[in-house]
Amino acid sequence: MPSKVSLSNADFLRRVHEYLPTEALSQEIDGDGKATGDNLSGRLSANTFYVLNGEALVSITHAIEDHALEEANGSLLAAFAEPRHLEQNRDRYWQLGATLADVEIITRGKAPRRHGSLKFCDAKRTALKDFWMVLYQGRRTHVGLVCQRIEAAHELEEQRFVGFYTFEAALIARVREDIVDLLGGRCPDLKEFQRLRAIDRAAKHLKTEFARENATLDAALRKLKAGGSRYQPNHFAQDLAKCIERLRQWEVRIPEMLALPRHKHD
Repeated sequence: MPSKVSLSNADFLRRVHEYLPTEALSQEIDGDGKATGDNLSGRLSANTFYVLNGEALVSITHAIEDHALEEANGSLLAAFAEPRHLEQNRDRYWQLGATLADVEIITRGKAPRRHGSLKFCDAKRTALKDFWMVLYQGRRTHVGLVCQRIEAAHELEEQRFVGFYTFEAALIARVREDIVDLLGGRCPDLKEFQRLRAIDRAAKHLKTEFARENATLDAALRKLKAGGSRYQPNHFAQDLAKCIERLRQWEVRIPEMLALPRHKHD
């Protein structure tokens, strides 16, 4: 049996760029979940949260669908916050259903009849109605996109989503387990998505804080190297102690930042 291999991020993004229009928008987000002003234009990294518009979202989705068709094995689960994607790409999903052993589509509205290995599920009454996901699990590679809609609009191009893509098999498996639990009424939300989003926010806060303290220490070292009586080693030691104390405060904050809200189903 072929061994598992990791899909290259560079190869994957080249496929994404084949679909990426000029209107596509992908932005980094800070520790507060706010998008920066820079458009990354497809220069993305796996396992990192971004804000994406509909154009960028569809481009990544098509890249995953194409990869699944090329691999021609395994299973695919897709959940669309915008049912029109399925309607506009019906032939593509009919082909996926005829090619893969298992394809499940979760969306809102009346589901088409089952077609080959293509199965449908209504997400109307669950949190999945606001998610856009494509999870491919193949014999050799895994790739998934998990995004939550944060800004609705009539046109998909004007909608905004926050999420990430990944090549990690274990992560994709955990998201699929959450989907099963959510559809079965055993949990109200995608816990793995929320857990990873909390980690992403905390990590970005820490990077910002470390960068700020590093800049403070650099300035203190410059003053120390400049010499003179106004800034002595004891002054530097005091500034260093203040930096360490500010960083130690994160020992208390981090557990709270990473804690997820508890639900009655937990």
